[in-house]
Amino acid sequence: MPARDIGQSPSSSRVLAGAEGKPASSLASVSDLVMLAAVSRAEHHSRASGVTWSVVAQHLGFPRGTPRVGGLRAQLEDLIAAGALECSRRHGGKAWGLTSKGRRRLARARSEGKTPGLPEAPQHRRWRTAHEEAQEHINSLRTQVRQTLKDAQQLIKSQGSASDWARLSMTLRRQCAQLGWATYCVHDWAEPDDAHPDTTEGDRRRKLGLAGGDLTDAS
Repeated sequence: MPARDIGQSPSSSRVLAGAEGKPASSLASVSDLVMLAAVSRAEHHSRASGVTWSVVAQHLGFPRGTPRVGGLRAQLEDLIAAGALECSRRHGGKAWGLTSKGRRRLARARSEGKTPGLPEAPQHRRWRTAHEEAQEHINSLRTQVRQTLKDAQQLIKSQGSASDWARLSMTLRRQCAQLGWATYCVHDWAEPDDAHPDTTEGDRRRKLGLAGGDLTDAS
C-alpha cells in the first residue's frame, strides 16, 4: 500500500483531528501529521522512547482503552511502512515511537507553519482536574479540621478514653492529609505546559508525605 503524505490536507481521506485543541470525533478522523505529533508528545511526556497505544490514544483525546481498529490500525501500519514510525515490543506489548525520519517530517511541518493542534495533554488534564477538585473542597476541609480540633479540646477536658483518641487521631490524620493535598493543588502545583514532562501525582504525594489525601472521599 503506498504511503500517504504525512502533511496531507484536512480535505484528504482523513480529517485533521485535534485542531483548535479539540479531541478527534471518531476513530477514523486523525490525520497522519496529528498522529505523529501525538506520538511525539506522548514519548516526551512519558520520558520514554516508544509508548503504548493506550498512551497515544489519550494524547489524541480518545478515552482510555480505545482500540486500534479500522482506520487507526491501517494508519499506524502505513506510517511504519513510510518509515515515520517504528513498532517494538515492550513489557509483553507493542510500543510505537517516532523514527528520525518521522521527527524530521514533523519538524519540517512545524517550520512551515503546519503545527498540528492536539487536544489537551493528559498531564494538563490531570493537573486541571486536581486543581478544580481541590478548589471545590478546600473550604469544607478547613471547616472539618477546625471541628476535629474542637473535638480534641473536648476530649482533653473530658479525659477521653484511648479508643476515643484513636478514632479522633485517624480522622485528623486523614483530614490533614486531604487539606494538605488540596492546599498543594491550589497554591503550589504549577500549571504544566506541553514543552516539559510534568511530575506525576504519585511522585508529588510521596515527596510531600501525603498518601491518603484522596479528595474523592472528602465530605
